[in-house]
Order: sequence, then structure tokens, then C-alpha cells
Amino acid sequence: KPPAASSADPSAPPDIGNVARMGRYGLVGLSGVLVNLGLLWVLTRWLPVGNPNAASAVAIEGSILWNFWLHDRWTFHDRVEATVRVWSRVLRFHTVAAFGAFLQWATFAGLNDFIACATSLVPHAERAVCDTSGIERVIGTIASPPEVGAFKYGSQMAGIGLATMWNFIMNTRWTFRVERSDPG
Repeated sequence: KPPAASSADPSAPPDIGNVARMGRYGLVGLSGVLVNLGLLWVLTRWLPVGNPNAASAVAIEGSILWNFWLHDRWTFHDRVEATVRVWSRVLRFHTVAAFGAFLQWATFAGLNDFIACATSLVPHAERAVCDTSGIERVIGTIASPPEVGAFKYGSQMAGIGLATMWNFIMNTRWTFRVERSDPG
């Protein structure tokens, strides 16, 4: 296990600071949004997956792997030598991202359901699930999601925003935390 970074240790890499780290996190996240939306577009337009919820899940995983690689190499590079091994970071990152992915996906599906059922933005023929309620509606929205056209990109963006806040907090405090060495 590599030695922990310490402010008293002149050989420790400098902490880039919270503002700079948040800026880097945002830039990596923006690139992840492009990967996410690009994959969603490819999967729903060029390689018709059939179910937009499945396409969303694949797009989310692709952006998770992309973001880990960039965060490990750039955003949190100053903490990598002072923290746990790469596979442990990957596991932690995926654990954090799994909840973030669920949060993003649930927002995507929930907003698409809302757009289809609570607005007149979607043709009536696409709103069969709207005549149900409770668990039947949740299952119906997952199994046979309504087609909401381009609104799916807004739903994806809203989910990305919520997941980003969760992911930044947890990755800063857990995935890439600096392990402090025991002075004794």
C-alpha cells in the first residue's frame, strides 16, 4: 500500500483544491454527458435496441467507464498514489455510480412517464400506460415505455444532473479519499 499523502510530507503531490477539482469534475462530467447522449443516440437511431430504457442503461454504463478513466488520470490524479489500488477504486467508483445510474435512469423513466401522461406533448396512442396506476404503472413504464420523441434527451439530462451531484460528493469523500497514515 503506498504511503498516504500528508500536508507535512514535502514529497506528497499537491492538493489541487476543491474549486479546481470541481472544475475538472465538471469538464469530465461534460465529456461523459456527450458520451452518454451519443451512445443513447447511436443505440436508438443506428442500432435500434427496441427499448429506450435498455438503451439508456447501456449509455449510462459507457459514460461511467469513460468518467472513471478520466477522473483517475486527471481529476483525482493527486490522490491516486495516496489511496487504494486501481481495482478497488474501480469497484468503489462503480458502487457510487450504480446508485447514480439508478437515480439517473429512474429520473429518465419517471420524466418520460410524466411527459407522456401529464402533458399533451405525446400522441394519445402512445399513452396506454397512463390508464394504469401504482405498481402496474411502474412496471408498464419500465416494460413498455412511452415514446416521447426528442423529450427523452431532456429526461436524460435531468437524470445526469441529479446523478452528478451524488457522484461528486461520494467520489470525493469515498472513492478517491486520501487515506491518512497512522502516526503511531
